[in-house]
Amino acid sequence: MKTPKSNALGALDKTRFPVYAKKKEVYNVNTQRAQEIAASPVMANVTYNNASIYIQHVNEETETARIYSLEHPENELEVSLSELREELH
Repeated sequence: MKTPKSNALGALDKTRFPVYAKKKEVYNVNTQRAQEIAASPVMANVTYNNASIYIQHVNEETETARIYSLEHPENELEVSLSELREELH
């Protein structure tokens, strides 16, 4: 195994030993998961059109959710669950 080399300033040479970030996992939100998110006191990382949202209510029959943007909570929308994404780190 090679030992990382330092440059003149003592910093590691990142071109020789790149740092890899863990990829984000993004999932579609189904009815059951949407209900779990809506009922949970823990804020999930859910997006609609790349905007972070809060799920207020889930309608099982129509497979829709009433949501609002975290940046604009006054703007509520009814959207299809197929348009929601949950990002896990």
